[in-house]
Amino acid sequence: MPAEELMELQMPHSVMAEQSVLGSMLIDERCVPAVMERLRPDDFYLRQNRALFDVMFTMFNRFETIDPVTVRQKLGGGSEWNTFLLQAMELTPTTAHVREYIRAVREEARLSRLRSLGLELAGAVDKLAQELTALPVRERLQAAAQAVLEAGELDPLGGSTAYDLFIDGSADSEGLSLAFAALCQELNLPCHVAQGTLEGEPHFWTVVQTGEGWRHLDLSVPEAEDSGPFCTDRQFQELGYLWKEGDFPPCTED
Repeated sequence: MPAEELMELQMPHSVMAEQSVLGSMLIDERCVPAVMERLRPDDFYLRQNRALFDVMFTMFNRFETIDPVTVRQKLGGGSEWNTFLLQAMELTPTTAHVREYIRAVREEARLSRLRSLGLELAGAVDKLAQELTALPVRERLQAAAQAVLEAGELDPLGGSTAYDLFIDGSADSEGLSLAFAALCQELNLPCHVAQGTLEGEPHFWTVVQTGEGWRHLDLSVPEAEDSGPFCTDRQFQELGYLWKEGDFPPCTED
């Protein structure tokens, strides 16, 4: 089996993609803007790849020419870096696929952050559950809502999943609601994600079970002065919300 094929079988695809991104920029300077627009140093898994890209990223922001000679000078020369630069270029199949390499690096970086975030969230949820056990239901819900709002913020043009909020730090009303519902599920707090409209525009929020019954809770808008964060159907309708009856439990006065 040729050495190149053996290396491809042994090395993770993301590592090959990282080297191909770096090699593409060294081979063809026209690839540089597309890479710099989509990637950052911490998207690279291997330390040496990250260090090389960090140098090239700095050079790009200083409007300096990026090619094998200038990059090698910035790295201080040395046989180790010379070999590494040559290897990156030799292992790059073609610069024509640079956007595919970029997508592979971004996706693997996203998955890596997700794995790390999953561990962090698991620990945070366990800690939060222990702290909230003795609190009334409303206070537990408010603490969970605060935890979500500290993890990210509303972006009407952002993603629509809980991952977008936890990883990218922002999400639209659907992503915000899904993130809160996921946390409530881990804390054994009954919660539904509701879909309807707010002042005529598509919108998502949550319906939670409090000590006084089911209530609407929308983390994407400021609290209503009169009703606070938890609203009945009537109060929510007065605020401009509309929804299809029967999609979730009614939120009525006891």
